[in-house]
Amino acid sequence: MKVFRKIPFLLLLLPLVAAIILYNYFCPRSLPPADISPAIYCLHLLSVPQQREKTVKAEAQILWRKDSSTLKNADEKAVIYIRKDSLSMTLRQGDILLASASLTHSNRGNPCEFDYDRFLASKGFSGVIFLDGNEWLLVSHEDINTTQAIADRCRQWFVNQLREHGFSEDELGIVAAMAVGERDELRYDTRQRFSAAGAAHVLAVSGLHTGIVYSTILYLLTCFGFYPVLYRQKLRRWLVYILATIFIWLYAFLTGLSPSVMRAALMITIFSLGNALGRDGISFNTLAAAAFINLLIEPQALYNVSFCLSYSAVLGILLFSRKIVRILSFKTKILRYLWNLLAVSVAAQLGTLPATIFYFSQISNYFALTNFFVIPLAYVIVVLSAMFAIFAVTPLAVWLAYILKGVAYIMNCVVSFIDGLPFSTSNISLTPAMLAVSIGSILLLALCIHREKWQWSAGFAASLLLIAVLHSINLKKIDKTEQAFVYNTYPYSLVLHQQGRACTIYSDSIEAALQVTEPFRKKQMIRVVNEVDLSGIEAASFAVSSKSVLLLSAQKGHKLVFERQMPADVLLFAGRGNNCAENAISATVPDSIVILSSVPQYREEEIINLAHSSNIPVLTTKQSAIEILH
Repeated sequence: MKVFRKIPFLLLLLPLVAAIILYNYFCPRSLPPADISPAIYCLHLLSVPQQREKTVKAEAQILWRKDSSTLKNADEKAVIYIRKDSLSMTLRQGDILLASASLTHSNRGNPCEFDYDRFLASKGFSGVIFLDGNEWLLVSHEDINTTQAIADRCRQWFVNQLREHGFSEDELGIVAAMAVGERDELRYDTRQRFSAAGAAHVLAVSGLHTGIVYSTILYLLTCFGFYPVLYRQKLRRWLVYILATIFIWLYAFLTGLSPSVMRAALMITIFSLGNALGRDGISFNTLAAAAFINLLIEPQALYNVSFCLSYSAVLGILLFSRKIVRILSFKTKILRYLWNLLAVSVAAQLGTLPATIFYFSQISNYFALTNFFVIPLAYVIVVLSAMFAIFAVTPLAVWLAYILKGVAYIMNCVVSFIDGLPFSTSNISLTPAMLAVSIGSILLLALCIHREKWQWSAGFAASLLLIAVLHSINLKKIDKTEQAFVYNTYPYSLVLHQQGRACTIYSDSIEAALQVTEPFRKKQMIRVVNEVDLSGIEAASFAVSSKSVLLLSAQKGHKLVFERQMPADVLLFAGRGNNCAENAISATVPDSIVILSSVPQYREEEIINLAHSSNIPVLTTKQSAIEILH
């Protein structure tokens, strides 16, 4: 094993990363062109259908496709969304459906939108299929017994057991996410609370949860540490670590083998091998080896945000945690535990700080306080969840469920309290240049701590000054920015008008509009948000760069009447009942017309014909969002 000790896995990892980046640059993975023509699809449900607020979601294999002229077999996968009703709620994994639909893309082209199409392409999917209640038919069932399918059924069984024992929606979502990685049960506001409080990491099964499971298994296999002789006898020591590693990989498969879990399982495997051989600790080489193996198995994981955050968190712990722990020493065991917990939290936060701000434009100001409470509670929830799953069919499950609900409720209350504190979050936007400098500053800080040389301290101070200058330049650029976007948000309307660090949102569904625009508002560090509810008015006007914009939003059954000329440079049509097109165009004489995705098809065709007859350019948001005046 001395050979493996000397392998510089970092030198192997860097060429692999470079090869993956170059391959994706010259051969980018993307979804095939959307096939909007309707066809008959035969779909085999590969995953357990997930019930959402208005739809049922599942992954499906396309067995064959028949259009108007051909019938061909297909070796493709798609994500399907079926309108939620009494029949779709009974669907099971393995069901075979006949569906009349189109294979489309999911991205709507809105500002700062998550690239869901690229994510699907990296997972081997060809697109998305949306089905209404009368567009599909259940024809047969064929069981799926792959490892992934069995894991899906186990997760669904666990979630169903929680439901049967009376877990509320919030408690169910928290326990399901933390125990088995089932995040579809989480509500949007719950995710937001945990993210703002700096506790989002406990909702995604990762190294924390895997470490809890591993340590618990070791305690059980060694009778809670009362028989340390197991570690001294070579054969028994090997047996303990082999069994613990097997359980860890079973847990990893159960939770869906996410990049964070796979990273943790690989690191624990390497760590267990080292311990069995009499070596202790996790090194940079161990981390590089885990990343190397992970990327060999799934190269596209390099572009996964969770992959980046997982490895950067462990890198931060390796770089900073020991130095932080040595700052203070305590004689009391509980104080040492709390100080070690704080040290690890701060170290992990330092490691993930640049990537977190770049991807999410947000940082929690009370993450250390949150982790003091959340991590011990997470330990209790994971252990109780395992006990609940083991004793689910016994009377003991009732008491375990009662305790588990209480702990989940306490965690939710703690997170809600911290989220409600003043200045709980800060919105910061990083440009690519600022991201590069931020990563460099973290590395310089690590060199300062480990080398203890003032030259590196000067470099670190200079990098912080450069970040401050770049941030000031970015703020001035945003303060001078004025732009407006017409979003693609069928079936409701949405227009966002930005003026510096303030914006006005025009929509007939304000709550949904705030969710959709949140990534853009964080990226632009918007501080003031004005809301205009279009469901209560028929028209709204504003100006963008000295150009006048008139937004018409007549509701169903209403007809706007223009009694005088109202010149407008851009005319926006929204609303399902807007039937004033001819009158509006003649009264405003616009330079261009934009039709929002909420306008019905027949009304859209009418407006397009009127615009063409008047030689006015017309755009629609059916395919993508539109920036006004560009």
